[in-house]
Order: sequence, then C-alpha cells, then structure tokens
Amino acid sequence: MKDYEQLYYDELYENRKLKNKIKELENEIQEINICRTKRNIDLQKYILLQIQKIK
Repeated sequence: MKDYEQLYYDELYENRKLKNKIKELENEIQEINICRTKRNIDLQKYILLQIQKIK
C-alpha cells in the first residue's frame, strides 16, 4: 500500500495535468468561437488558426 505522502503527490500531479487539459480545451473553444459566424463555424479560418499555432 502506498503511503499518504505519495498519494498526495500523485494527486497533485493529476490535478496539474487536468488543469493543463482544461486550459487547452478552453483555448480551443475560444479559437472556435473566434471563427464562428452566427450559427456556423468558418472552417477555413479555423484551419488557418490551427496552422499558425503549429508554426
């Protein structure tokens, strides 16, 4: 059985990973919203944003 200190650090690590994932998803949602018109997503604009992010 793991000791409590190790469990604590494991959970801190998991929380950090989840927070980073949340930030990534929030950024992606924001990028999608930037590319939206009223009801549709401008895929060309979204793809260009994605390409810029890779560069």
